[in-house]
Amino acid sequence: MGEVWEGAVGAPSHGNRRVALTARAPDSKSGGWGFESLHACQIAVGTASEGERSQESMEFLGRVQQFFREVAAEFRRVNWPSRAEVARSTLVVLAVVVILALYLGAVDVALARIVGVILK
Repeated sequence: MGEVWEGAVGAPSHGNRRVALTARAPDSKSGGWGFESLHACQIAVGTASEGERSQESMEFLGRVQQFFREVAAEFRRVNWPSRAEVARSTLVVLAVVVILALYLGAVDVALARIVGVILK
């Protein structure tokens, strides 16, 4: 006794198997040593003043605005295909889909007939 095991001091043992008092399986990072779980219903109570929270929210809004400005700049740099290129690509995709559907349908019918002959 007196050993620390799975975050519990003096964990009881049943035979050769020790039992954790916390009834919690260890996770891969902490191995159950001193890890305090934070449930979804728990809220961290901060000590930040109203001015600090206001400053943090303004910094967050600034970062969000910067992100959207960078997204818009990337969209302006994109080499968009013309309407004709999109139409040609769409026709190629549809043709390949039809050809593959016909091929798979023919294979399915052939295999169904082979299995039907074997089972008779």
